[in-house]
Amino acid sequence: MKPIIIIFLISILFSTIRNPIPGDVNGDNQTNIFDILIILNWIMDEYDPTDEELEIADLSGDNSLDIIDIIIIVHCILYNDCVGCTDPYSNNLDPDAVLDDMTCEYFDIDGNIFTSLLIGEQRWMAENLNVTHYLNGDEIPTGFIDEEWGYLEITATGD
Repeated sequence: MKPIIIIFLISILFSTIRNPIPGDVNGDNQTNIFDILIILNWIMDEYDPTDEELEIADLSGDNSLDIIDIIIIVHCILYNDCVGCTDPYSNNLDPDAVLDDMTCEYFDIDGNIFTSLLIGEQRWMAENLNVTHYLNGDEIPTGFIDEEWGYLEITATGD
């Protein structure tokens, strides 16, 4: 059997496994040369990956597999610095990261730390905000009774 056929069969075997590691299309819990060979095989044979396979292999985020995805994987393997927080609005942006690893953190004025989730191309807070002060340091009003909420002309928070 030709090596490319074997790699293709391996990719079919693992195609039903949802793998959280970007680029790890063969499901061995690491991104390596075998993943590059599988993706190259998909590109050369014009294989149409499933949505899950595409999500794992499409490191450039353009919804297609091409040489850019291969270059990103090679960079990740050679320099081992491609995974980290990629959100420029976070408090812990990793400027070398190409792939988001869901470790982004956000601090509020009170010192609370919040994490986020990346769902598709949108970033969502992993938990509700728990802030008691505005960014300028002023305290957010609270303690209103039900009847007062309908008449408030300021922002406030509930207990």
